[in-house]
Amino acid sequence: MRKKNLFTNLFTIIITICLATFSGCEWMATPPVTAEDLTSVISTTLVPEIPTAPLTEPEPETTAPEIPTTPEIPTMPEEPPVPVLQEVRFMSVGDNLIHNTVLNAGKQADGSYDFSMLFDGMNEYFAQADLSCINQETIFTANPAKYGGYPAFGSPTMVGDAIVEAGFDIVLHASNHSLDMTSRGVLDTIEYWDQYPEIAMLGIHDTKEDADKITIIEQNGISFAIFNYTYGLNGYTPPKDKPWMVDQMTNDTKSKIIAELEEARGLADVVVVYPHWGGEYVYKPNDFQKEWAKIFADCNVDIVIGHHPHVLQPMDTMERADGKEMLIYYSVGNYCSHQAEVPRMLGGIADILICKQGDEVWLESAQLVPIVTQIQPGYFTTYLLTEYTDELAKKHKFNGTFGFSKYNPTVLWKLYTDITGFDAEDMEFLDEKLAISK
Repeated sequence: MRKKNLFTNLFTIIITICLATFSGCEWMATPPVTAEDLTSVISTTLVPEIPTAPLTEPEPETTAPEIPTTPEIPTMPEEPPVPVLQEVRFMSVGDNLIHNTVLNAGKQADGSYDFSMLFDGMNEYFAQADLSCINQETIFTANPAKYGGYPAFGSPTMVGDAIVEAGFDIVLHASNHSLDMTSRGVLDTIEYWDQYPEIAMLGIHDTKEDADKITIIEQNGISFAIFNYTYGLNGYTPPKDKPWMVDQMTNDTKSKIIAELEEARGLADVVVVYPHWGGEYVYKPNDFQKEWAKIFADCNVDIVIGHHPHVLQPMDTMERADGKEMLIYYSVGNYCSHQAEVPRMLGGIADILICKQGDEVWLESAQLVPIVTQIQPGYFTTYLLTEYTDELAKKHKFNGTFGFSKYNPTVLWKLYTDITGFDAEDMEFLDEKLAISK
């Protein structure tokens, strides 16, 4: 059937070509049919199109499997950094009394004065302090004609040179001898210390603005507000227009003292008060000391270090208004003097380690370290009792007066123990750290 159709189609094509050739039309009007044309016609007409099979089987569409992801580990909150531990070793010594004999010992052959001997025996110990304080009991005078000792002291400013050389950071001048050289001595003393702005000089003033200022010292990241007051002035009075010239503890000044201590509580980590108070040569605090100690505790003071009795008095604590404890050294005795009695040769150092970490401030340790005034002809200095020997005691100027059996290290240790309750094996007052201001 397919063969018949093939011949029929071929015949029809031949007849059509012949008719076109012999018709009346211009034969060139239609292009001649070529063999390629016939082949094309035959191939498109006679040969059916056979679909071409694909060379390869198409791959079935697939979805890539999901790769499981590692579950996120929750981030732990970072631990806050541990605050840095800050420490200040704070040392304070007592009354530096420049009697005539001390004055004469400091005088050099050329007429100048050198009092560095006062610290020969203690320089290495004081070098361990971060902050150190001395009570300069006697006022300075710039007039050599006014140099003198008891009862109205006038000390050369060269005593100050020795204090500077020894490295003290705080010098106290509010004492019963502050006006021994009238207001002129106060002004001379202030003028001298103005040369050393890095040293805090307390207790006396040349302007009301200075008297109203609160002294703040910062050391090793710990701030200190420090005050110095005296019970009286040996009957002397400041100029009427300058009642603020010397800081005093009286009924008239009580409200001012309370106000400035309460203000200081908000300004510093540690508040320290140096009161000049107590009965001379008495080993226990009197009613005046206890009354003012209570006032300081009610103002949340941290540390009280007393002067004036010229002998040691015990340490204690007192509950503050905020429920914490205030540390009290009722008296640290003399640093150096020419007072010719055994108990007045024994003084002490308030040696305190103060710590701060973050907002917490505390006393880590507190000791009353005993010291001894050594007097030899033309020479005065001070030693730690722990370093005081029988040989030194035998050289003491007053050993002939006292008799060696009455003046030697054993006698001095017994006196220290009787007054304070401590001994050479244990001078630590605190059983545990004492939280203070914060």
